Amino acid sequence: MLIGIHDCPDTLENFIDSESQYSWIKAFKKIKNKKIFLRVDKISKNNDRDIIQKTTPTDSWFESLKANKPKIIFFNICFYSEALSLIKIIKRSLPEVQLVTRVHHDVSYLKSQEGFVNFVKNSDIIITATNSQKNILKKICGESKIYFTLPFGVDIKEFMTNSKRNKRNIDIASAANPHPARNYKIILDIFSSFQYHGFNTFNFYKIERNNLKIKLKEVHFFLLSSLTEASGSRILLEAISSGCYPIVLNECKTAVEVIEELGYGIIIKSNFNLLMPQKVVTTNLFKRFIFKYKLKRIIQSRHRFKVCNSKLRRFIETKKYNFDDEVTTLQKIINKILKNDY
Repeated sequence: MLIGIHDCPDTLENFIDSESQYSWIKAFKKIKNKKIFLRVDKISKNNDRDIIQKTTPTDSWFESLKANKPKIIFFNICFYSEALSLIKIIKRSLPEVQLVTRVHHDVSYLKSQEGFVNFVKNSDIIITATNSQKNILKKICGESKIYFTLPFGVDIKEFMTNSKRNKRNIDIASAANPHPARNYKIILDIFSSFQYHGFNTFNFYKIERNNLKIKLKEVHFFLLSSLTEASGSRILLEAISSGCYPIVLNECKTAVEVIEELGYGIIIKSNFNLLMPQKVVTTNLFKRFIFKYKLKRIIQSRHRFKVCNSKLRRFIETKKYNFDDEVTTLQKIINKILKNDY
C-alpha cells in the first residue's frame, strides 16, 4: 500500500480539480493500491475511496495510517514542526515502512524552521527540486539517504504564445503576495511610483487562472519579487512560457538557476535580508531606492530586452519544467521506490 499525506489545508475541490497543480495527487491517481490523506478545510461528501479527509492534527493520523498497512508513506509537508511527531511515531512503530519526503521549498529557507531538519533526517528517501538543494540536504542528512531531483513544472502549452502577435502594454508585472519573503508592500510602493512616472504596472494577486493566462501575454518584464522559491516558482515559469522577459533577485538562488540555465533574463541584487526563522525582511530606504532605480533603468531600456524565441523554444522543448513531465517523472520515481529499484 502506498500512502500520500498532504498537511497544508485546502478544499477538497481544489485538491482534486482537473486543473490543480498538485502534481503528486495526479501521479498517485495512476498508481494502484494507494490511499491519499488530505488535510481539508472542511469535510465534504466524497465518493472516491482512495481519499481520506482529515481536519485533525497530523500526529493523530497514525492509527488510520497503520490500519492501511503501508509499504511506503509519501509526505508533502508544509508544517514540519506539527508533522514531526507523526513521522517519529511511524519510524518507531513501523520501521519496515519506507518514508519519502518531497521538499517543496528552498532548503536554505527551510533549514532554520522548527522541525524541518529532524523531519528530513527521519526520512529514508528525499525528493527535492534542484541539484543545489539536494547537495545541501546531503550535508544535513548524510550520504546514506536516497535522493531524487525533480523540478516543479507548469502547463507550458497552456501559457505559450507567439510573442510577436501580442502587444506588451504592461511594462512590468509581478506576483507579490503578503508572504514576508515576497516583498509585497515594497513592490506595491515601487509600482505606484512607476505609475506616477507613466509606466504601466500590474501585480498578479488573487487573480483567476484564465485571467492570469490572458494578462501575462500583455507583460513585457516579469519580476519575481521573492527572496526564496522552491524551483524558480511556477509563476516565473508561466511568465517565461507566456513570452515575458524575466527579472529575478540574486538572493533567490533557485530562480537564478532557472535564468542561468535558460540563458536569458536579468538577475539583480536587492540587498534585502530575510531573517529566519522569524520570516522578517530587513531593508532600509537607501536599499529600496537603489533597487527601484535599477528596475527603472531596466524598464527605460525595454527595447534592449526582447524575448529570444529560439531560447524560449529550447526551454519548452527540453520539457524539464513541463507539468505533464513532472507528473510522469514523479510516477516513475514512486514506482522505482515501490520496486526497490534505486
